[in-house]
Amino acid sequence: MGDKGKAPRRPGACWCTGLLAILGLVGAIFFCTLGLSSWSEMTHHEVTKHPVEIFEFDSKSRWVDFDGNFEYGKLRPLAATKLRGAGAATADEAHASGELHRGVAVAVLRPAADRKRNDCDVLLTKRASHMATCAGSWTLIGEHAMEGETFRQTAVRALSEELGLGKDGVEIADLLPPAEGGGESFVLLQTPYADLERDLQATGVFAAKLSRRAARSVSFDKDVDEWKWVEQGELRDVDACTPEIAALNRVIRDKLWDAFPRKKGV
Repeated sequence: MGDKGKAPRRPGACWCTGLLAILGLVGAIFFCTLGLSSWSEMTHHEVTKHPVEIFEFDSKSRWVDFDGNFEYGKLRPLAATKLRGAGAATADEAHASGELHRGVAVAVLRPAADRKRNDCDVLLTKRASHMATCAGSWTLIGEHAMEGETFRQTAVRALSEELGLGKDGVEIADLLPPAEGGGESFVLLQTPYADLERDLQATGVFAAKLSRRAARSVSFDKDVDEWKWVEQGELRDVDACTPEIAALNRVIRDKLWDAFPRKKGV
């Protein structure tokens, strides 16, 4: 009586409907996963292949123009106002052709884990094995500058993109003296790599001191295999990828006290 007026149910109809539903769900998951994978590859490609500006400094823009002209031990500051735009390329193209571009090195600091010490700990990250240059080496935070960015803006972006940091609990200091007449300075870092890539970079040099709370919130992307905090004095002894990067580390170590002097009674 209760089923009167309903079409008789065919044997197996329910089974077929269930199978189709399962197949549809599996297909949806597959294509969603494929889409996410493609998006991830695309965004990673954009990060590693983003365009950088090519510059001239005193009418020079290529590796051969600067070769041997600067002493790494001194790394004297140069005026950013003298950089003149000369086109654009990807970071890989700039390295392959040895063209002058801009970037930053940032020493990230936190209050010393040992509260009896009156210096800071410095963050070092180990570059992942898939990185094109200096894979497996310990380094400070670095980033290429995008078009129109000041060196400081690039440093702020590096902290956000590479460490997930905002502005709270972060104090940024330029480690280079202002250029003559004011404005930002840079050092020329001319770094040959074993794979024949040649990094000719106008490098802004910064320190970012984190509060203890901000330091606990640091996160890393897949370009970092390991990370560690070392005492400030140990920065001079890091086994850097190249002698040129080691020289820059020594310069940064020597300037950290000037940027963040010791507090009395600490």
